[in-house]
Amino acid sequence: MKLRLVLISLLISSILWGDFGHALRKAGIASLLCCGASALLGEYFYRKHWDAGTQDEADRYKKLTITCDIVRDVTFVTGIVSLAGGFLLKEKKKEKKVNVRLDVEIVDPNNNGVLDAGETFTLVCRVTNLMKRTAPSLKVKCELLSPEYEDEIIISKPVSTGKIGAWETKSVKITVRGGPHLHSGRLTIKVYCELKGKKVAEREYFIATRGKSEIYKFGR
Repeated sequence: MKLRLVLISLLISSILWGDFGHALRKAGIASLLCCGASALLGEYFYRKHWDAGTQDEADRYKKLTITCDIVRDVTFVTGIVSLAGGFLLKEKKKEKKVNVRLDVEIVDPNNNGVLDAGETFTLVCRVTNLMKRTAPSLKVKCELLSPEYEDEIIISKPVSTGKIGAWETKSVKITVRGGPHLHSGRLTIKVYCELKGKKVAEREYFIATRGKSEIYKFGR
């Protein structure tokens, strides 16, 4: 009865903590410990059975030996099954979903809507927490999706927002600079918020580019 209560309490407490696999492992260890104790007691009562002075005493020790054998067998099976289940069952604590909105304003210094060679665009990234609880700190990153511009564009490092209060908006800035050998065309960037390696909000933008030859030809 006591063993049963111990196992039940271990299971309930661990389930409340959100790790059922850990609970099974604890229960399995407790069962195997009980199995070992039952085996030792069974051996002890078995010896006492043969050394008993009266028939009644011998019968009593025999019953105790049988009881210990039953407990040993049951707890052995329970322990093995619980341990196996505990190691196979891997339940991860579910993380609360983060709900945010990402808005990006592209600031063009000369207001011509084109990223020129040597020019720097500033991306003002506004992250709004749409939840009534505080959102964890997010990383805001900008990724170049046009490989042909890889050696012609410089993007600043990711920026952290810090914790965002309920329905609060936080702004961070990322820069996109056109290199001296930027060619004319159109590039694509992706701006996104990241939490522990997972994207929680993202936007894609097209930016027209203009090389030095066209700047000199047509002017700004």
